[in-house]
Amino acid sequence: MRRSFRTSSLIWSIGPLLLFVAHGTAEGEDALDRMLTEATAPGLAAKKWPGLVVGVCEGDTGRTRIVGFGRISEDDPRRPDGSTIFEIGSITKVFTAIALADLVEEGRVALADPLAKSLPDGIELPEPAGRPITLEDLATHTSGLPAIPPLVGIRAAMGLDPYATTDEKQVLDFLATHRPKVVAEPKHRYSNLGYGLLGMALAKRAGVSYPELVEGRIARPLGLIDTRFELDEARAKRLAPPHRSGGSRAISWRFDALAGCGGLKSTVDDLMRFARANLDADRGATRLDRAMRLAHSPRRETESKTTRIGLGWLSTSGLGGEDDLVWHNGGTGGYRSFCGFQRKTRHFVVVLANSDASVDAISLDVIRFLNDPSKRRALEEIPKK
Repeated sequence: MRRSFRTSSLIWSIGPLLLFVAHGTAEGEDALDRMLTEATAPGLAAKKWPGLVVGVCEGDTGRTRIVGFGRISEDDPRRPDGSTIFEIGSITKVFTAIALADLVEEGRVALADPLAKSLPDGIELPEPAGRPITLEDLATHTSGLPAIPPLVGIRAAMGLDPYATTDEKQVLDFLATHRPKVVAEPKHRYSNLGYGLLGMALAKRAGVSYPELVEGRIARPLGLIDTRFELDEARAKRLAPPHRSGGSRAISWRFDALAGCGGLKSTVDDLMRFARANLDADRGATRLDRAMRLAHSPRRETESKTTRIGLGWLSTSGLGGEDDLVWHNGGTGGYRSFCGFQRKTRHFVVVLANSDASVDAISLDVIRFLNDPSKRRALEEIPKK
């Protein structure tokens, strides 16, 4: 699964979206269209991705567009669009974190609650910091837990769907025998295991399944009609098939007990609504608005001097504009994703692709472009063909 990129090298009420759907260079294109075409063309030519979809909101104008590039697969020449479904991998983590924040706002849990309070009685948990692991530790990747349980690594090495067949008992049995080195305070250490545990724990506290927790508290209230863990027959037909960079087919991933770290599927249409809802939460008054605001706020440091982490969301400075980029990326065996926004400029970008080749660089180039008027002017001055 995709981890956070290192920034030194390079993650209610919905207002109407004004959509400009484009498919590459076209008559009437503007500077943003040109920028997107130039940014995606080399990767498409090199078969890094069969296709990808980019959603952008220019916060200063309010214009929002969704642009598809390439094709769904070698066997399907259709261009992907805003309704094409992709696995979104670790962007699932921000949904898990917002579910945590929503339960905090409801008064059902506290960020300082020990993880053990949300698991079956008698489970002996490791204490990497010499104290109980808290829900906030899990949500900020500072629990000290490893990235994955050993069984997941073994399945990945064998070329199998790594998270499939992982059940709750296997996870808890691993925790009961895991004895990490105790440190004064664990540093930021990205952990899919930690987020899978967080999803399990929150579902138990809420008294529902983990998918119902996320879909019922976040996806349905925000109108995210295609953001699901399981696809019905009609939606399954819109799922872009997974690929590896270079064009060979890959396999879809199932997450089972660890779904909280990466099990969601979604569309650019839905994630654009999600990004807009996160921006509008700053002036909203619902419990979900408050939960989203709570998730945005940075709480811990990371290994990067320019990036801090809140509940799920990362905040990175130095990309232009008046404020940080709040973001998360994701990936599974045959998909990559990115969702990010700036709260003051109100720019946001979503990129989904059905390949294991990163889309981070394109996403960050879009944000830099939106924040640099000189880049827009330079492209606007190029004669149109």
